[in-house]
Amino acid sequence: MVEQTLRPGRGLRSWYRRLSRFSQVMTAVATAIGVAGFVVAVIEFTFGTSIFYNPSAEYRKKLDTVAGPILSASYSLLAEPGVTDNLKKIPGVSERLAAMQAIYTKHVADMHLEGSLEQTVDTYDAIARCHRSWVCHIDDYPAFRDDMINVWFSYGEKIRQMRVSAAGSDFGVPLEKEAKRLRAEQKAEVG
Repeated sequence: MVEQTLRPGRGLRSWYRRLSRFSQVMTAVATAIGVAGFVVAVIEFTFGTSIFYNPSAEYRKKLDTVAGPILSASYSLLAEPGVTDNLKKIPGVSERLAAMQAIYTKHVADMHLEGSLEQTVDTYDAIARCHRSWVCHIDDYPAFRDDMINVWFSYGEKIRQMRVSAAGSDFGVPLEKEAKRLRAEQKAEVG
């Protein structure tokens, strides 16, 4: 049996090659992490949101301060005596919706709630954009669902009027699309 003997320097060269390969792998990993960090920073700068940020609490707080008069009116105006009965007398659904939205449009003008409606719609637009985006997450999105539907179908006409006055604006468009989608889902669930 022949014993293998280490040639001088072979162990050192092998160790050096392994260390060199490890160094190359670690350099590649560090480069990949750096590129990923740069991409995340560009996304955060471009979209104005953080991938690891959940703005749910911020949106909820903002809605609690600005949306109160809008949401309460959207529920209470139809409860006034005779309003619902008058709406039921209107034969077509689209005509009934238009009459209902006219009531809300008048209420916004009479109570000077345009600023509150604008902030509410801006917040719901941001929520809808965040929900559709892959770089943002709303953890309690179902909690916003009914109010989004309610705000759009109550104030849709006034929102459209405000959109027209701001030329080239997409004011309320994300809310409109999302409210219509959510309403269709509700109808499908009910049957």
